[in-house]
Amino acid sequence: LPDRSITNFNVLSRKFVTQFTTNKVSPPTIADLLDVHQGSDETLKEYLTRFNQEAAKIPDIDEKARCSIKERLKVGTIW
Repeated sequence: LPDRSITNFNVLSRKFVTQFTTNKVSPPTIADLLDVHQGSDETLKEYLTRFNQEAAKIPDIDEKARCSIKERLKVGTIW
């Protein structure tokens, strides 16, 4: 900040918020969950655990989104 650019608390508040609001971490979304795929060396149990951990982080997730798990299994996975 340039010298004497902060003239009052309101100016300081606005500059602070402007600087640091971009650093805010957004909660995960369903789109993030769709990126969770079963790894080539990952067992079904390991994958389900990881998928459920990620799904639990998403606020108000619906059953349809949870069902997307089937599409992310590796080929040849035995149910």
